[in-house]
Amino acid sequence: MVLALVVIAATGVAYLHPSLPSFPKAAAPAKPAGPPLISDRYQVAYDFLTPTLGWALVVDQASSSPQFWVFRTTDMAKHWERQFTSPVSISSAGRLKLQFFDRNNGLAALGGAAAVYRTADGGGHWTAVAMPKLLLSSVFFSDPRHGWVLGSTGALDQIAFSLFSTSDGGDHWAALPQPPMWSFAGKGGFADLAFRRPSEGWMGGETPGSSTVYSTIDGGLTWQAHPLPVTTGKGGFVGGNAPLADTNVYLLPGAGVLAVTVDGSGNSVALTSFDGGTAWRRLPAPPGETTYADFTFQDNFNWWAMRFGTLFKSSDAGQSWKQVAQQLDEWDFVPQAVDGQRAWAQMNSNPANGTGLATTADGGLHWNPVSVPIPS
Repeated sequence: MVLALVVIAATGVAYLHPSLPSFPKAAAPAKPAGPPLISDRYQVAYDFLTPTLGWALVVDQASSSPQFWVFRTTDMAKHWERQFTSPVSISSAGRLKLQFFDRNNGLAALGGAAAVYRTADGGGHWTAVAMPKLLLSSVFFSDPRHGWVLGSTGALDQIAFSLFSTSDGGDHWAALPQPPMWSFAGKGGFADLAFRRPSEGWMGGETPGSSTVYSTIDGGLTWQAHPLPVTTGKGGFVGGNAPLADTNVYLLPGAGVLAVTVDGSGNSVALTSFDGGTAWRRLPAPPGETTYADFTFQDNFNWWAMRFGTLFKSSDAGQSWKQVAQQLDEWDFVPQAVDGQRAWAQMNSNPANGTGLATTADGGLHWNPVSVPIPS
């Protein structure tokens, strides 16, 4: 009887508390996919002419057979067309440069000027340019035919600098007089040169005791020194002589130059000139966490500066800045403005897991990741 009562009680409990149906556990929200990336084993450089048209230079020197590729997009990076690939020597390691003058004519340089190629059909075919044999060299073309290469020769204890020019796209090079720079082996003694047109060119350098940039109006035959109104005092020393002032100069679109040097306290200083170097105007410190190296130029007076996702803009050639956007992500954007609203930006991660690419159509308020060229 006791057993029967237990069975009846258990049956009642089961009736009053029927077993609940089991449901599968809800899946955890999917983590948003990151932007398409080029592996950090590759170096990459971009150049864009329009919001839809651009090229990419990609170099792989991590493999046993180093090589490089050139890609083109015509649809805002929805697709990338591989145009050219070639082996590259280890001696070509270093900074990349990709420069298109128009839809047809372009230049690709690897390792300064160690390996230079040119195209006249939008990247369909590339031709290697025979370059003068130089060390620590840099190359600059003002147009498809006129170019200059600056580099060092000789041993470290007898280092010298040589400048060559071409007027036929690099088929032939002519030696120019040695540029007036302080010869210092430690860093090569020169900064990159830049030419606005076949006659007008600028360069910085390391000069003892004063910050100086140089300009030419005859294609590099003669150079005029432009001492900057900056008090110096710190820098490298050679044999107890005056300290070296390291100065770089950048061309602004259309006209004007930006010079960046170091003052006597070791702080970076930037100045602009719009009259050929006669008068110089000092800029305030860069906005936010940016540096002068983060400046990009939409035109003479409209500049962009972006670091760690925060975008600043200036409409008066760097004299004042306004924060216009902040990207709350882990990417550092390096923009290249096409106009006031549209721009491209290479996306760098920290730690380095690769690089991405993004576009904006609203002046940098929002950035949209796009596809990247994948070497194969």
